[in-house]
Amino acid sequence: MAKPVASAPLATNDPQLKGGTLYVFSVRSTDSSTRLEWAITHPTLNGAPVLMQVSQSRPWLPHLIAKSKDYAPTEFRYQDGGFTGWLPEVSKLLGVNPEPRPIFGAYAPLPADVTEVDVTTPLIATPIKVKVDRGAEPVPAGTPDVPILGRSVIGDIANVDHKDPLIITLHGLRRAHGGTVLYYSAVFPAGAQPQDFANWGAGGGLLNGVWISDDPFVQAFGLIDRGTMKAYVAVGQRKQSCYSDYTFRPPTAEAAMVCWVLFPPLDTTTNQVDVMVGGKALIQSVPVTDGALLPAAAVPVPDLGRGWPTIPDTALTWLQQPYLANATTLIRDVVTDGAMTQSGQQLEPPRHVRRLAGLGFLHRSA
Repeated sequence: MAKPVASAPLATNDPQLKGGTLYVFSVRSTDSSTRLEWAITHPTLNGAPVLMQVSQSRPWLPHLIAKSKDYAPTEFRYQDGGFTGWLPEVSKLLGVNPEPRPIFGAYAPLPADVTEVDVTTPLIATPIKVKVDRGAEPVPAGTPDVPILGRSVIGDIANVDHKDPLIITLHGLRRAHGGTVLYYSAVFPAGAQPQDFANWGAGGGLLNGVWISDDPFVQAFGLIDRGTMKAYVAVGQRKQSCYSDYTFRPPTAEAAMVCWVLFPPLDTTTNQVDVMVGGKALIQSVPVTDGALLPAAAVPVPDLGRGWPTIPDTALTWLQQPYLANATTLIRDVVTDGAMTQSGQQLEPPRHVRRLAGLGFLHRSA
């Protein structure tokens, strides 16, 4: 489990949050984004504070201050065309737990010479100063047969007493079949009691709520492409990847289960994106390459190292309009210096752009 590097008591009169603590786990900046990992805890509260439910402007979300500039969380476009939400946006069902479990925020990249930032929010009296980590997070070494692009450790959101995490590993982000395929594997650590891993997704529609049905684990993945200022969620229905009725099985502690998620095609100039994993983590600077992973496995959901899943034709039919437009939105990085707001260049919104409800935000993770 991640360990906080700094903390500050909440200086709020809100009766539900009074006595709570803001924790910061890390600030990591790459050439395309900055990721803040943080959490709010409370010794007795285990639910959704009213302040965090009803505030539409979310003024209490953490900001980063560096070299006299204020970095606000990345904004995304609502369906009505206005930039009035954040990436991530706090869900109405945000949970505050007695122990710190990190959530993440996405921000514009910091200048290369910034070595530390102030993390600030109206909920605390004094900003928290935090060292800035540079570059994408190191990943375990892969092999030519089993490449590794990133890894995340995710806790059970439905049962906070369940301490065993689920390990998610990214193996490929590929331009294939007229779309973009994310290959990943899921496994519990050795000695853990395997569980049905549905609860490790966004849960109950918390993440990407306008698309999600009852299978959040598959739908709670997302891509952020700051080169084109776009974000994407998965296309398709629930019967894909590890949630098909005839293929689903809980991963064991001995064998990672290989799954896939299908996204709209990325722009031809895109060579890396940030990947939101299961609603729990942001893996930065994931490379995009061409062609499906091979060899193809003999079964729809293979064990890791025994080939790669084949995307069924029924899933590929979703790579058409209006599904592609519904899974795509525009984003904007907001950096304020005095009265001046600087933002990334925007493109015209695609047809049927929909709100990314809660994209990238979680409420219970290891």
